[in-house]
Amino acid sequence: MEDRLYQTRILEKALRCNTLVVLPTALGKAVIVLLLAIEKVGNTKFSFLASTRPLVQQHRQTFLDKTWFYEGELTLITER
Repeated sequence: MEDRLYQTRILEKALRCNTLVVLPTALGKAVIVLLLAIEKVGNTKFSFLASTRPLVQQHRQTFLDKTWFYEGELTLITER
């Protein structure tokens, strides 16, 4: 993952308070929430929203691939 200054600044803010991140596609929202989840593991729950079922599945797989979370800790919620 590439280190981007704006992601670091958003992450720092999110570590201090509830945060809603709205960025265009491919600017690293998933990276921000992944890093935040790693920092806060065990202390809180996260909701990660995506616009399509395949994107939700992609983000879940990214969490499984890039962290030590196991499948039972991640719940996929999609509309039928």
